[in-house]
Amino acid sequence: QGHGGREIAIRHNQVVATIERFAKLPGAVVVVEPKGLFSETAKRLDLQIILNHKNYLLDVTIVHPTAPSNISHSVNRLFTFNSQKILGQADVTERLKINKYEELSQNQNAIFIPFVIETYGGLGKKAQDFLNELSILLLIILLFVLALMLCLD
Repeated sequence: QGHGGREIAIRHNQVVATIERFAKLPGAVVVVEPKGLFSETAKRLDLQIILNHKNYLLDVTIVHPTAPSNISHSVNRLFTFNSQKILGQADVTERLKINKYEELSQNQNAIFIPFVIETYGGLGKKAQDFLNELSILLLIILLFVLALMLCLD
């Protein structure tokens, strides 16, 4: 039995809210569903995150690698082959999103992050890289706070 659109939207929105909370920890400015970025198109992104003097635009996508549409109706033979590898569907989806948003993001002087999650738990490479950068910033802040605490003793 398939999942309905409401369940999919709830899961998507929970991921967006989690990224928002995590990004705010090191002091990021976060805008959920920023408006007016792409005035000439109806395209919408999920998050704008300004952190460490960088402007990120994120589009969150959750894909089910074994969904019939991802196995039998892939865009072309290359995508069909890649989607059957580990994290292959995440890779395919990242490339499709980059093709859709990269130029528009560059016009905004922003770094586009296709934040792709597979339903079995895998993260796309761009999502992993973004979370690694956030984690490093959080670690730096934690070490700074610990150093301050040691100085106060």
